[in-house]
Amino acid sequence: MPKHQLLEEDNAISSSMAVQLKDQLNILAKANYRFNNNLAPEMMMRSLVTYGMELVAATAGAFNLYSKGMPALNEYCITGEWTSVQLPWISKSGRATGFATEQPKPSICNTCGKDSQIIPENQQALNIHARVAIPIVRSPEGEVLGWLELYNKANGLNFDDQDIAILEVLTASMATALEQYRVRQAYQNRQNTLDINVDRFIRSQQLANIGTWDWNIQTDDLYWSDRIGPLFGYPLGELETTYENFLMAVHPDDRTMVIDAINACINQEKGYQIEHRVVWPDGSVHWVLECGDVQRDQAGKPLHMLGVVKDITRRKAAEAALQTERDFAEVLINTAQAIVLVLDNDGNIVHFNPYMEEVSGYSLGEVKGRNWFESFLPKEDVQKIRELFNRAINDNPLHGNTIPIVTRRGELRTIDWYDKTLKNVEGNTVGLLVMGYDITQRLETEAALRESEDRFRNLVESASDWIWEIDQEGRYQYVSPHVQDILGYEPESLIGKSPFHLMPIEEAERIGAIFQEIIRHRSPINKLENINLHRSGRRVILETSGAPFFDSDGVLKGYRGIDRDITERKTAELALMEQTLRNKFILDNTHDGFVIVTLDGRLREVNDAYCKLVKYDRDTLLRMRIADLTVSGDPKEVERSIKKVMELGHYRFESSHRCSDGSIVDLDVSTNLAAVGEDWFIFAFVRDVTEHRINEQKRLLEVRAQRDTLVREVHHRIKNHLQGIISLLRNHITERPEIAEAMESAIGQVDSIAMIHGLQSRMQEGRIELAMLVGVICKAVGSLSSTTIQLDTSRLRMGVIIRPMDGVPVALIINELLQNALKHTPALSQKDITKVELYAEDSHVVLHLSNPSPVPLPDGFDLIKGTGLGTGLTLARDLLPHQGAGLSISWDGDQVITRLTLNSPVIALEEKE
Repeated sequence: MPKHQLLEEDNAISSSMAVQLKDQLNILAKANYRFNNNLAPEMMMRSLVTYGMELVAATAGAFNLYSKGMPALNEYCITGEWTSVQLPWISKSGRATGFATEQPKPSICNTCGKDSQIIPENQQALNIHARVAIPIVRSPEGEVLGWLELYNKANGLNFDDQDIAILEVLTASMATALEQYRVRQAYQNRQNTLDINVDRFIRSQQLANIGTWDWNIQTDDLYWSDRIGPLFGYPLGELETTYENFLMAVHPDDRTMVIDAINACINQEKGYQIEHRVVWPDGSVHWVLECGDVQRDQAGKPLHMLGVVKDITRRKAAEAALQTERDFAEVLINTAQAIVLVLDNDGNIVHFNPYMEEVSGYSLGEVKGRNWFESFLPKEDVQKIRELFNRAINDNPLHGNTIPIVTRRGELRTIDWYDKTLKNVEGNTVGLLVMGYDITQRLETEAALRESEDRFRNLVESASDWIWEIDQEGRYQYVSPHVQDILGYEPESLIGKSPFHLMPIEEAERIGAIFQEIIRHRSPINKLENINLHRSGRRVILETSGAPFFDSDGVLKGYRGIDRDITERKTAELALMEQTLRNKFILDNTHDGFVIVTLDGRLREVNDAYCKLVKYDRDTLLRMRIADLTVSGDPKEVERSIKKVMELGHYRFESSHRCSDGSIVDLDVSTNLAAVGEDWFIFAFVRDVTEHRINEQKRLLEVRAQRDTLVREVHHRIKNHLQGIISLLRNHITERPEIAEAMESAIGQVDSIAMIHGLQSRMQEGRIELAMLVGVICKAVGSLSSTTIQLDTSRLRMGVIIRPMDGVPVALIINELLQNALKHTPALSQKDITKVELYAEDSHVVLHLSNPSPVPLPDGFDLIKGTGLGTGLTLARDLLPHQGAGLSISWDGDQVITRLTLNSPVIALEEKE
């Protein structure tokens, strides 16, 4: 070939190679961009195969990565189509075969189409005959990550070293991108792990209700975690992080305690662990636990204080609930009507409750620590009970053991015991909890019940009544022996039979209908009268009473009851009824009223004469009580009369009944007590004595008038005689002036007595009016003195009557008090007068005397003891009635005050007309 042709051909080849190289560089650039576009490794490998096929014009390609130490083919590409395969082939020699190579370096095989060690047989079917393999190597370690394999170059050309060179650039770019992906992935994994850990930390704080805080003591900066705000009741991020906000959230009652604890931790290096309350913005109170400590520099200077906050509201609530349960248990133990006893492993007393103190008579303080067996058990039982105790303490609990104890008083109390071992947290037995129930009374009751049952059985068998029991079908299940006395049948012969078999046919039908209604309503049988036939054929009248009984489910099981023979009683009642009819005829035709009264005062029967007497019809009267008719209307008065009749059996008295028209009729009542059957009644005949009583009252008034005239005449004559005596005494004064003072006192006393009789001679029935008496005495005493007596009765609104027997003593007392007042009143001026006032205070009447006196009462003056008194005051004191009168004398600086107080029974108050 000519030289210029060779040059042209070389230039053409060079130009072609330049174009090819440019294309390859473009492909490498695109591949590098795609590799670094954050592709996943699988997509990188596919792109590696695709760009490799494009670089070297291969028709097929594949990649394989090491899996479990072996290279394995997962998929391959032919003419742009990807097919998944599983080709981790192992040769018989144990070496990798197929697409894998054993040397970590590039290799070319253009004539290996028939070599199954290079091209597997199932790949040979795809007409793969040439292969180039490039290792994917991680730099700088040189670790082989996998292989790029390309097959069958286009146009039948062979793979060459230039292909290897350009493919090594491609795999190197891909390895770098793969390493960058791994680094990014590792970073992302670490970031994800950090995010997970942070999330876990936040969630754990939320779940545990814990927050953390860090306080820079030097700068006063405070950090707290997001959970702190919710712990103080604020939504996330709404509470500003300041020490002041923290203190404001603390409950006011706990704030000083928290500040002191913080200061103690900082200044005294004490541990910071405190429980306190916080107040949420909504006003609710919550509990938190704070734990913390101070970080210091080498010189011990505090730098930071770090800590955690935990919500313990539920725990505090649980503790409060637990305390409540403990308190409840303690109250239950202390109030239980059962013995609660705790013994240690040696049987020594650790504790028992108040009920044990009540039963035993010992207080816990007296016997705590003492041996149970030696202190409370009968000596003869100690050994046996110790053995039982040893069994119980070794986890063989005993239940329902009846063991007596000896009380402080030496009594034996029978106790039913139950026990349970007590163990500590390690599971070791530390004692025995024993509960006991005092069954002494129950045993006594059971014994008494058995005795009562025996007595009842004997009573049933000896009773005059017939006792029976029937089932729900009405058949006898029990019949007492007395049925033989009543009806003549053996008890056994009636078992299983019906009561209606013992009745006449018509009676059985009548009673059967009644009995069906009783059963339907489950009612008791109350004194049901029925006719039965004696075995001899005669009729017997029975009174049947009974009550239903039920099983535990409330199902009627039958009736229990008694039958009583009332044949004789019914015969007597019939005779009584006949007699009653006869009596009624007699009573209805008598002129006197007749009344039958029950012992509680109810009218049971009245005759026509009594109805006419009180002007009520019979039906109205039978709905009334005697107290409704008596004028006083006092049930107690009626009760007293009934009681008198019951005591004596008969009683006669007078009474007044009010008629229906309001008029009053006076009655003479004659009563007798009598029984009708088992009931007692009062039978009373009443006679109208109204006219007789009116006549009697007129007669009494005439007699009283005659008596009053006679009495007044006597009082008048006594007064005249006393006035004669006064005249004689005055004559003696003229004859013997030296006794004038004594005689004047005597004259005053006699004059007072005369005045009393004078008043009684003028007053009806000898009545003495206090105001009138005081007025007369004041006038009489004043006439003998130059001192003026001023009497004031304006405040006395009531009439005051002196009891006749106290008239003379009261008059003498008043006279002596006035005489004494005048005697000790100096005649200084006309202003100096003796004042007398009579007035009422509640139920008392007061006679108030005041007379001028510049000098006090004499030394030693004592009205109660009777010292320092003159003759007049001594007389007044001695005449003072023991009941209903009082006297006092005092000096207030310029006058003497005398108070005579009168009340019942000395006086009686009455309204003035």
